[in-house]
Amino acid sequence: MDIALAVLTGLAAGGVELWLLTVLVKALLSGDTVRAAVLLPVKLLVLAAGLVPTLLLAPKLLWLAGCALAAPIVVGAPIISATLSKKGGGKP
Repeated sequence: MDIALAVLTGLAAGGVELWLLTVLVKALLSGDTVRAAVLLPVKLLVLAAGLVPTLLLAPKLLWLAGCALAAPIVVGAPIISATLSKKGGGKP
């Protein structure tokens, strides 16, 4: 049960982090610094929300939650980049 908690919270937070990363990159590339400044604390809150449940309930599995959090970003970022480059946009 603890392993499932670590993996599921990490994957969910990682998916949200990936989405927020694409929104942040769009904001930075368009020059919208106010939106980017708002998104940075939100990203940190999502990171904390993904790790705190595991930290409180199963601290020995915090490494697993961290790996699960990174997985959607590691897998998703190249896929998003490849699909955008095929479209010719190059910008997320």
